[in-house]
Parts: sequence; C-alpha cells; structure tokens
Amino acid sequence: VDDGDARVADPAVKQALLDNGEAAVAVGIFGVPTFLVGGEQFWGDDCLDMMLDYLADPTMFADDDMKRVDTLTPSAER
Repeated sequence: VDDGDARVADPAVKQALLDNGEAAVAVGIFGVPTFLVGGEQFWGDDCLDMMLDYLADPTMFADDDMKRVDTLTPSAER
C-alpha cells in the first residue's frame, strides 16, 4: 500500500471493514484468528494444526469419536 493513511480514511475501506465484521458476527466468529473451511470453524492459534489436518482429510470429523464431541455438554455457551 503506497499511502496507508489515505486507504484508512477511504469510506469504501471503512464500509468493507464494517461489512466484514457484520458477516463474521453472523457466522459466529468472535476472535482471531478464525478460519472457515468447508463449513467448519477453526479458532485460535492452537487450532491451526487441526485446520491443516482437516484440509488434508476433510473426512476426519466423520470419525465416530469426533462425532461424539457434538453430544458433549459445553461448560459455557456464548
């Protein structure tokens, strides 16, 4: 970017930021880094390896043990 100050002040850039933020909230993103891959959400630096594993094998969540995780009661909900 040649002139960062001009880009930050650009109304189109500000609108894109607002639009992207609203789209993120709409799909449940609440932190960074967050990646959406094949309908799965990966959040946090500690999930990067899991995301890479998922990219290598998108069927990994079809395993019975992984499906069982969906039946567990969370300790907290947002």
